[in-house]
Amino acid sequence: MQLFVYGTLKRGFHNHYVLGDAKFIGDYITKPVYTMLDIRGAFPALRLGGTTAIIGEVYDINDLELVDQLEGYPTLYDRSEIATDYGNAWVYHFDFNNPLAIGSTKIEDGNWK
Repeated sequence: MQLFVYGTLKRGFHNHYVLGDAKFIGDYITKPVYTMLDIRGAFPALRLGGTTAIIGEVYDINDLELVDQLEGYPTLYDRSEIATDYGNAWVYHFDFNNPLAIGSTKIEDGNWK
C-alpha cells in the first residue's frame, strides 16, 4: 500500500524513522483541494476541503500500525485514500474542530518546513 506524508514523517524530519523500511516512491503535490494548519509549531494538519495544494512524499509501506499510533488514528487523525501520480495513497487528515486547532496558523503554500 502507499502512504502520502506531508509533515514530520517526511525525509529529514524527526518522525521519519516511523516509516521503517518503507520505500520512497517520489515527491508529490496534491491538487489544490485541502487546507493545512501549523498546529502550535509542533506538526502540520491537513483538512479535506480548501484551496491549497499540499507538498509531500509518497512511500510504499507494508503496515500502517506504527503510523496509526503516531497519528492517533482514529481519535486525533482520520485517514482516507487520495489519487496520486503513483496510484492511490493513504493520507492522514485532521478534524479542525479539535481544540488543538484553535489559534493555529494556516500554511498557505502547503509546505511544512
